[in-house]
Amino acid sequence: MITNVSSESSPQQLAQAKPAPAPAPPPAAAAAAPLLAAAKADTAEISVGAQVRLLSSQGKSATEIAASTGLDLATVKRYLGG
Repeated sequence: MITNVSSESSPQQLAQAKPAPAPAPPPAAAAAAPLLAAAKADTAEISVGAQVRLLSSQGKSATEIAASTGLDLATVKRYLGG
């Protein structure tokens, strides 16, 4: 976008015209605030035991659950009732 140049400007004036500065983007925190609020509204915390049972219901083995959650295998088995 060229500023301060009329339709009657000479070729020299057109060559010397500077583009208008682009508007500054909003601060990242202000732009992300509505997204973070929406994300928090759509999430829920579940207990470790519930996470273990959920992973099990999705077909994960006790060993895989222990590896992915960082829990001891005996703890995972206890949550799964076995």
